[in-house]
Amino acid sequence: MPERSRRDRVLDALVLVSAFAFAALYARGTASRIGPAFDETTYVAEGLAVFRTGSHAGLLKLGTMPLPVDVATLPLALAEKLGGGPFDPRSDLDVLLPLARAGALPFLAILLGAGMRLGRRAGGPWGGRLAALLLAAEPAILAHGSLATTDVAVSGLLLGQLDAFLSGRGGRWPRRVGLPALWAAGSLLAKASAVAFGPVLLLAGELHRLRVEGRLPSLRSVREALRPFGRDLAQVALLALLGALLYCGSDFRPERSFLAWAERQDGSAGTAAQLVARNLRVFPNALEGIARQLKHNVLGHGVYLLGETHRRAVPWYFPVALALKLSPGVLLGLALLLVAVAAAAAVTAAGAREMRPGRRALLVALAARLPLSSLAASVRVFPDALCYANVLAGGTGRGHLALSDSNHDWGQGLPALRRLAAERGVASLDVWYFGTDPAAERAPFRRVDLLAPPRSELAEVAASLSGDLLAAGTTLVHGACFPEPLPPLAPRAALPRTRVPHADVPRLRPLRRASRGRRGGGP
Repeated sequence: MPERSRRDRVLDALVLVSAFAFAALYARGTASRIGPAFDETTYVAEGLAVFRTGSHAGLLKLGTMPLPVDVATLPLALAEKLGGGPFDPRSDLDVLLPLARAGALPFLAILLGAGMRLGRRAGGPWGGRLAALLLAAEPAILAHGSLATTDVAVSGLLLGQLDAFLSGRGGRWPRRVGLPALWAAGSLLAKASAVAFGPVLLLAGELHRLRVEGRLPSLRSVREALRPFGRDLAQVALLALLGALLYCGSDFRPERSFLAWAERQDGSAGTAAQLVARNLRVFPNALEGIARQLKHNVLGHGVYLLGETHRRAVPWYFPVALALKLSPGVLLGLALLLVAVAAAAAVTAAGAREMRPGRRALLVALAARLPLSSLAASVRVFPDALCYANVLAGGTGRGHLALSDSNHDWGQGLPALRRLAAERGVASLDVWYFGTDPAAERAPFRRVDLLAPPRSELAEVAASLSGDLLAAGTTLVHGACFPEPLPPLAPRAALPRTRVPHADVPRLRPLRRASRGRRGGGP
């Protein structure tokens, strides 16, 4: 990248600080208003266990890499030691979670900084500033920046890895391989999916660099040009894996599942397997965490998309989900990028030196509006950025009909439901709930399950309820938690409901319970 002037450095710093300040304030405001998301209760408990025992075993057996959890729970562990007594991850969660969620902010800063550098590399100084502003205003990033989870961490570290790798191309080994390997180790320690995303990002960055340098005229030249990249990538991957193994450590115990499998084997092969299983005391380790996550990804699970439940993941899930979750600013930016590329190609084909001033000014003016569009979307949905959906999904008010789970209802809505119950004077509330918030067990809530045990008639469901109202999480009503949502109780249209205002997420819907005297009456 070309050297920056002092004015550019000052302006970059102002943009970056302003972007981070807004994103941090938004994330902290959201964190204080929503309940724990599905994974957060486990991460707080297991993170505290790491500092108490010195072992990452609990996290690795879940397929969770430990770095973001360690960062999130470090303040909790320090407070625990200074306070003189252990916390209870369930009963003290209301106190612990806001502190743990602050652990996402360092990774959010990394994400914005790396995004600015990569944007500057691709589009000059204003390209970098635009990238930072878009990242800081995007609802999905702000939503996950408010949670003690792993997504913002792995995203920021992957972008940092890509920037370090591109910056070191053609340099000496420490900059070309060593520094990118540190970033790669960090991204792998943030989430096992970095195993797939990291190499793909580096390959895309290298191909772009080679194209800009005019070194990709033919397929054969691609293979030749990528040979140094392949050697460097192999070294980066090995060093990153070594770093992850050292960080995660080991309890030097045999693996129970491996030992159980070995004991089921017969003959000499079984004897040899049992000998290895009893004496291979290298577990748990980072490889176990990676393997468990990759196994989960390969096996897959049910997904809900555009009103349909699929028993396994479908290839079009992520493209469609991105199209529905990205703010108008980002979608418009992608469209403008395609227009700019087409215009540049047309200019090159025509032999002209540059684009017409009027067209260039129009593109610049439209680009300047992109962060404002994303910002407006985030402000309108505050503090519920986690369930944001754009106009392609019918807006946030109808987003639950297109996507569920962590895209809408991740169990974070009990504080909103408690406020609603207080406003309406509801003393007792049955909750059919997708989530892990311990508050689901406290008054005025009474946790229920409409499908377990199985019931054949609505009257049986009604008989199991005792609250003044029934609130149902949208991931249960519209989702992939079971093959056929609400079978065979009743058509969904037959369930009268009072809708929670869309600002109170997830869309937990109080459903008026029928009188028990009316046989067949619906909830």
